[in-house]
Amino acid sequence: MTQRFENILFLGHEFAARSMFHACDIESVAFLPARAQPQSYDLIISFFQLHQANDVPGLLRQYHAMLRKNGLFMACCFGENTLHELREALMQAEVLTRGGAAQRTLPMIGLRDAAALLQHTGFDGPVADGETVQASYPRLFSLLHDLRGMAETNLTSGARQPLSRRALAEACKGYAEKYSNKNNQLQATFDVLFWHGWRA
Repeated sequence: MTQRFENILFLGHEFAARSMFHACDIESVAFLPARAQPQSYDLIISFFQLHQANDVPGLLRQYHAMLRKNGLFMACCFGENTLHELREALMQAEVLTRGGAAQRTLPMIGLRDAAALLQHTGFDGPVADGETVQASYPRLFSLLHDLRGMAETNLTSGARQPLSRRALAEACKGYAEKYSNKNNQLQATFDVLFWHGWRA
């Protein structure tokens, strides 16, 4: 790619934006600029924020409108298999301890859905790919600590009731029984999606 991108909108943590880009006009925000103007940017990068959005198609339409002609949208985010071990352990623990389960993890975008979403919201040449990263933790609380540090604890409104101590203990037990590796470390899956599309 030889195209030069001079006006960039970075959607994600400002520290990541400043460490990746130099010698360009870059604006860093969480989801949308306060005064989003049509056709303002040559490049929009979404860095691990789309999976936290309530209305992904709506955001994509706005990002498309904010791109100039021949502008590029690029994104990476967590995909649908992310933390499936944790999701299963928490659900089974709550069903066992109180007869029902709240949604404790965010719903994620599937790989097949990503390119379709780009096409549906007006982008040309949509491409999506994925990579699975396997992490390991000595115990469940270590994983939860990392998730809090990443600001990736549950953002949904459905999990208003906190986990009971009994449910948390059952989740730790169930997770360890089913998803421990040969070194007795807990496995945690992070499904990362990479996608991009152009404005014609």
